[in-house]
Amino acid sequence: MGLKDFLKKLVVGEPVKKESTKIDPSSLKVERDFFTKVVGVTFGNDDGSSRQEIISKCKEGDDVIFRPISMEDHPEAIGVFTVGGKQLGFLDAELAAELREKYPMNPMSATIRNITGGHDEKNYGCNLRIVIYRR
Repeated sequence: MGLKDFLKKLVVGEPVKKESTKIDPSSLKVERDFFTKVVGVTFGNDDGSSRQEIISKCKEGDDVIFRPISMEDHPEAIGVFTVGGKQLGFLDAELAAELREKYPMNPMSATIRNITGGHDEKNYGCNLRIVIYRR
């Protein structure tokens, strides 16, 4: 399911089927393959959970899910969540806009590339690998 389909189902209120976040790469051609960091990782979540604590339990290769989150300052923000639904942070605003504009129907996969920090009382960070496939 592409980002546009997901957003449409979310706005219309249709239930989103639980799908595997893994995409069979043998059936699709890669449009773009890149790395990015999750932003907003030091803020707390609305439910009171700590993004830092959630990130500390993540590991390389874990799948993540993108969900639109409307915020006052950023009405088209895209949140980054674990498969279990815990928020890690957000995509950078420029990247979120690019995904919406250039790749709204493209299948994509997103996994944790690595977790940074966390030693000597430094904050944890989270880097992603995003692969966008051709439609």
